[in-house]
Amino acid sequence: GATMMQEIEGQEKDLDRFLVDVQEELMDALLYIEAARRCLTDEIEEVAYKRFTSDVTNIEVHEEVL
Repeated sequence: GATMMQEIEGQEKDLDRFLVDVQEELMDALLYIEAARRCLTDEIEEVAYKRFTSDVTNIEVHEEVL
């Protein structure tokens, strides 16, 4: 609940604890990036599927006359 400055001034955290905090924040950021990539991939696949299926249903088939 304290700000970073309050933790420094109150000596509640040492440098090692700050580095651990930074490491944890970076790991969280990586998880958010991975989740966003998966969402984007799913959306791209959905659009591609809809485009493909709409193209397939619009194909006209003509019988060949010999």
